[in-house]
Amino acid sequence: MEHLKGKTALTYRRVSTTDQKLHGNSLNSQRRRLNTFCDNNGIVVLREFEEDCSAKNFERPVIQELIKFAKSNKNKIDYILVTDWDRFSRNTFKGLEAINLMLGMGIEVNAIEEWQDPDSPSNVFMRVIHLAMSEQENAHKSNRVKHGMRQGLKEGRYNGKQPIGYLPGRDKEDRVLMQPDKLKGPLITQLFNVFSNGLINQNQILN
Repeated sequence: MEHLKGKTALTYRRVSTTDQKLHGNSLNSQRRRLNTFCDNNGIVVLREFEEDCSAKNFERPVIQELIKFAKSNKNKIDYILVTDWDRFSRNTFKGLEAINLMLGMGIEVNAIEEWQDPDSPSNVFMRVIHLAMSEQENAHKSNRVKHGMRQGLKEGRYNGKQPIGYLPGRDKEDRVLMQPDKLKGPLITQLFNVFSNGLINQNQILN
């Protein structure tokens, strides 16, 4: 893309969890792809930004730092580049809002692997499609996590703090499975038995 030669850009790369940042190679891969694209097209990278944070909104420390930097240097920046649209946002409305904010400063947001031609009549439509697909994927992922957590709870596989009367433990396959607390467990069982007989009410138990 010859028209990109000599343009300037900020690059932004993102993963969703600290674990991905520490143990995965996604950030390094994104950086390599962004830098290769810029080198091949003669784009000057003014500054690189990266973070490990969910893209469901823009309350992200680094993206806020990027926006602040862009506002202060808007006359020097042509592009904000990401590898894919889901790296920038997984919220259609918020993503479009941020893109329009940048456009108002003369800065184009674009994804190097899902490039949108700003002069194309279908540009806005395709951008909405990409952002909406990212948001939908995120919603499906969230539902899968919720269903998995519910099923885990049904099986006694608490990933957080155990309820009173139980302790963290593992099953024979070394999967998370809480175990009865030998000291407090019998007391909790006794409380449930007394409550089920209607001898005391819930408030009395809590007090």
